[in-house]
Amino acid sequence: MRSAIAAALLLLTIGAAQAVEPPNFKKMSIDDTQAYFAGKTFLHYDRRFGNDVIYFNKNGKAYLYGSSAGAVVKVNWSVFAEPGKSLVCFNRPDVKVKGAVITTRACTEARDFVKHAVDAAPGDVLGISKGRTPGFLDARKSTLAKLKAGLR
Repeated sequence: MRSAIAAALLLLTIGAAQAVEPPNFKKMSIDDTQAYFAGKTFLHYDRRFGNDVIYFNKNGKAYLYGSSAGAVVKVNWSVFAEPGKSLVCFNRPDVKVKGAVITTRACTEARDFVKHAVDAAPGDVLGISKGRTPGFLDARKSTLAKLKAGLR
């Protein structure tokens, strides 16, 4: 399960195909960048891994579901500034070792995350934040509308 989560986070940070035009994050404040992601669902596709969906809840939780993770995975998300760029980061506490929690963290440039999305829409399009699992996401490129239409 841990490797599936790592694969999902990796896919979301590298992406493959572009369909969503990113805003100019360099001109946006951290609060504006965070507001851009909050309450939105993104679909990423990679021909090697298939489709992955992520919903950014406004409360700082993100919900991942896709080909590389067999269940909805809840992670924390946040936005950070570095010189000349904004980063969107995903954190998931994984393991407790002698009272300390070891966290898996993956960050990517906000611009690249959006640029590599094949679809995006406001709201929790597939209901994954409510624990709904959309079922099997096949390896063919899809859209959020097609995935929503195929919900059980």
